[in-house]
Amino acid sequence: MTTERELRVAKVRPEDGIGVALHKLGEHRAQEQEKLIRESYGPEPVVVGIPILDTRTQYEKDRDSARLQNGVRMAVILLMVGVLFWVLNSTIGNNIRGMDFYGVKDSYTLYPNALKSSGYSDYYAGRADSETAFAKQSALDFATKYGSLFKPGTPFERMFDSCKGKFSCTDVSLAAVLNIQRYALKPQSLLNDMCTLEVSAVAKRAQTSYAGPLDARFVPSKVSTSNMCVTTNPSQVQAVATPLNTRYKLYEAGYLLLVPLVAFLVLVSLVPKAQYPVKGG
Repeated sequence: MTTERELRVAKVRPEDGIGVALHKLGEHRAQEQEKLIRESYGPEPVVVGIPILDTRTQYEKDRDSARLQNGVRMAVILLMVGVLFWVLNSTIGNNIRGMDFYGVKDSYTLYPNALKSSGYSDYYAGRADSETAFAKQSALDFATKYGSLFKPGTPFERMFDSCKGKFSCTDVSLAAVLNIQRYALKPQSLLNDMCTLEVSAVAKRAQTSYAGPLDARFVPSKVSTSNMCVTTNPSQVQAVATPLNTRYKLYEAGYLLLVPLVAFLVLVSLVPKAQYPVKGG
């Protein structure tokens, strides 16, 4: 039933015809109905921007899905190969780079224990028997390694004479060597000759094919307690170092490049690949 108030709110005037009156009344009732709905359910959500509709065909969706899966597959394979390379480089690579004469071109330096500037050590103080035993063994080891530089019958045990409170009485040091320098075949060049033996021993340990001399000289350290042996002939060092470094590079190429490459190829062949859809299929 239409009330007078409803007609007034709908702005229906007495002079309006029946058609106009019904139209105004219908619009008013529709507005009231919409207002009632908003009050009951809250405001309508506001859409920001233009909604994007996926207009791709099923073929395009399947193709893009296969591309994504294959991209993730390749990323995982590369990550695994990268981890393998890091492990190899941190273990085998470090061992190769630590080999004798690695990266050496024309000069080589080492720090021999027998020529270190050792200070006094009282570790064996009060243990005369142990000190004597260690001193005899150190003298014997020294004679075995450097005996060819000394006269026959050299009393190597005398290298520890007057060691008390001055230098180690059990470990061979520069001070101990100087104690028996006078017994050397060539006293003036003894330290240099010892360096030559040291460097030659390193070259032999590196299994080089070089069989010639490897001259070195003794260089006293100014900033530390470790004296040095430095090679003096660049051509001799090159003859030793060049083939060794070629060998080292082959080791690095084999372990750090070839192994990861083989691993990559194996993973690519074993890890299944997503198949691309057939267009029109």
